[in-house]
Amino acid sequence: MVCGVILAVVIGFIANNTVSQAMSEKTIVVAKDNIEPFTQVTPDNLTEVNRPAAGVPENAATSIQAVAGNFTTTTIIQGNAIQKEHLALEGNGDLSTVLTNFNQPNIRAFALPTQNPMIQDIFPGNRVDLHAVFEENDGQSSVLIADSVLVLGIAEGSDGPVGLTLALSQKQIEDITPVMNNIQISLVPHNADTSKGNTTDDDEQAENETEGGDDTGDDNSDENEESNGD
Repeated sequence: MVCGVILAVVIGFIANNTVSQAMSEKTIVVAKDNIEPFTQVTPDNLTEVNRPAAGVPENAATSIQAVAGNFTTTTIIQGNAIQKEHLALEGNGDLSTVLTNFNQPNIRAFALPTQNPMIQDIFPGNRVDLHAVFEENDGQSSVLIADSVLVLGIAEGSDGPVGLTLALSQKQIEDITPVMNNIQISLVPHNADTSKGNTTDDDEQAENETEGGDDTGDDNSDENEESNGD
């Protein structure tokens, strides 16, 4: 009888403790709005909410101070918990860490001064095309210098935005630098094909070699057919 009472008390205690843990809440940091990748997070992007502890991810941030100032490595949807893997933490949130996440050692952060009024509507995570515009006797001509370039940040002056921080290959930087004062920008829509954007010199060389190999194969096939015909 006594053993039965003790067992019931123990079971009741365990059950009550389990229910309490399930009903307890934990304060976590979530995205106030959608946050684009490679964006430096500010307190305005974040809010703290209470969620059931049982459903909180293990690596969820618990304070805005721990998140603000770091760069995102992926898109964070509004209302989702900010987790360690969402942020570039290893380099203390600097641009070098963000560039490392490209896994393309040839990519550099490049500052492009611009007075284009469109800059006020461009945000980190957007992509832009860069055109060099030249004055000629019969008007203007335009040359596409780089397409679908990722915007890493916006340079702010005392009166507003004064330039863009872009992710460019060294070859693109070499092409842009001599004509930097003639650069015009155009905003790329989110649904555009960005597969060619931010390709490195090695990527372009490999692609050209592949295309060249296909042409050689076609030429050899044609020669073989002609030989067989003779």
